[in-house]
Amino acid sequence: MIVLVVCHVELGYATDSAVFFETGLSCGGSPVSHVEGVADGVRNALCIVENFGPMSFMMTPESLQAARGIDFRDHEIGVHVHPRDRLLMRSGFGEHKYLRDYGFAEQEAVISEAKQIIDDTMGVDARTFVAGTWSVNNETVRALVGLRFSHDCSPCPGLVFRSCNWAGLPRICSPYMPSGANYQLVGDLPLVMVPVSMEITGGIVSPESNIGLGFLKAAFREYHDLGMPVFHIAFHSPAMTSRRYQKNFSALLRYISEYDARFCRVSEIEPAGRHVPRYPAQLWPYLTNLDLDALSYILNRAPHRVLRELRMKVQHSLLFGNSHDIS
Repeated sequence: MIVLVVCHVELGYATDSAVFFETGLSCGGSPVSHVEGVADGVRNALCIVENFGPMSFMMTPESLQAARGIDFRDHEIGVHVHPRDRLLMRSGFGEHKYLRDYGFAEQEAVISEAKQIIDDTMGVDARTFVAGTWSVNNETVRALVGLRFSHDCSPCPGLVFRSCNWAGLPRICSPYMPSGANYQLVGDLPLVMVPVSMEITGGIVSPESNIGLGFLKAAFREYHDLGMPVFHIAFHSPAMTSRRYQKNFSALLRYISEYDARFCRVSEIEPAGRHVPRYPAQLWPYLTNLDLDALSYILNRAPHRVLRELRMKVQHSLLFGNSHDIS
């Protein structure tokens, strides 16, 4: 199994219960940048991942100043775009908050501008991408293909929000090449879509998730046992200013390293036709890792349908005695 660790590099900070992005206000009411989300967050992530393998850093243009002096070594640099990035707004962008709210020409222009700034500053030719707030549509994919990007890490299976719609992707699916007619269908466009891995309640596999370490381990075990080719961990650099999220990240990587897994850069991923396992839910790893963090998260945050599905799967397991492969 290939393991991807993808860091979305942004200004911000974190407590032990939440991650905050971009800017805040000082006591005098003037804007202040939380550069620690980059300067400290990236360095902490590099320190933690050092003994495991390469990871991919998706940079926002406004994060570059705070990243000066950081040695990224052999880790990958990619492009992360929020249209209201302050450097991009200086170039006339920022009319809309979400990338998919722009037309094709505007999306191509903003992504091209972000790539140029990152390439010039970092001395790279960035070919990997992730959209801010997972905001992608058909025009985004067209723009990425036209700009010769190779991989897009924006797919977030099942997530439907003002910024994005990934309802067409099942919770567990493999990297795929998209269709020009529908970015969520398999096609032949020369771009590899790399979905984020999701745990059983529909949350992103991320060290900053408050569902806790137990369910993050369970998600990896589920993907591993189902024979999925890629396990994609995503998080934001400000999360690594929190001791709690640092510990979760370190412990999760140590757990994964005990299995037959190889850490890779995003650019090394091959499409797998959006393979979906025959049994897309394995309950047993989650039951054995159910702790107070997960229980509290599920009761307070997860949709009611998740509770119903979990209850039905437990009943199925008890009735049929099948604790390892439950669909």
